Amino acid sequence: MRKPYPSRDYNILLCVLSIKHILLVFLLLTFCSVSFSQIKPNKPKGQFFYSIGQVFSRFGNSIVSLIPQKSQFKDNELYLMTGMNLSKQSIFSANHNSSFIYPLNEVQNNAYKPGFSAGLRIDGKFKEIRPYALSVSINRYAAGSHYRDVKSFQPFLGDFSSFKADSRFLNLNVSYLLKKNVILRDTTKFKLYAVAGPSIDVRLSKQTLQNKVNNNYRLLYFRPTVGVEFDNQSFYTIYLHYTPGIYSINRSDIRNRFNTMEVGMLLKWKDLF
Repeated sequence: MRKPYPSRDYNILLCVLSIKHILLVFLLLTFCSVSFSQIKPNKPKGQFFYSIGQVFSRFGNSIVSLIPQKSQFKDNELYLMTGMNLSKQSIFSANHNSSFIYPLNEVQNNAYKPGFSAGLRIDGKFKEIRPYALSVSINRYAAGSHYRDVKSFQPFLGDFSSFKADSRFLNLNVSYLLKKNVILRDTTKFKLYAVAGPSIDVRLSKQTLQNKVNNNYRLLYFRPTVGVEFDNQSFYTIYLHYTPGIYSINRSDIRNRFNTMEVGMLLKWKDLF
């Protein structure tokens, strides 16, 4: 007997737990920022931690130095980013034929599921006037599946699908965003940005066995990203991004649009190390 899919209450519980984990990460990063800033290298006990901080600091400087100084990308700053994402697949698979049959009540899960992401981001200015952001992150997606059209063979079989979507993904994401300052009040206190730009996902995780038979999922796919970002005097930045699926992440006759919402925080690398 197959186990039933989690209820929406269970998904909400997962979201709450994921938010708690993200908050714990933020507190840990803040603690590391304060701890490394108070290390005194002239004391024996502080030499080890000071050397670790110097390693991370040199690593951050080497990342920023990858951008040539004579290029049109100026005032570059490295950030550590981490966040929680909510994902759902919108699937049209009625035209897909395979040897597998999945009852709809066992595969339908029309809900956004929580995952997480972590990575690095460089913020700067293009031609000294246009703010931009370039990020590289590892995203762990746990996606719900909304089947919008199904097959039926009455009275012998009810609604079913010949395709079962994968529910977990590990992707490498690269995004390039342009930022526009939305002036609402005094910008010396905080800044609010509207952001938009392209992103590319490269699948790192393997497909499930039933999808591996026909190699149903693409290796990489492009999606646009739009959102808003709140910069609190450069102490931290809170972002909310939405990345809709504009074309199928599956091959052949399966149309599967992968939609993601993400909320997270950016902290300056040099403030941490």
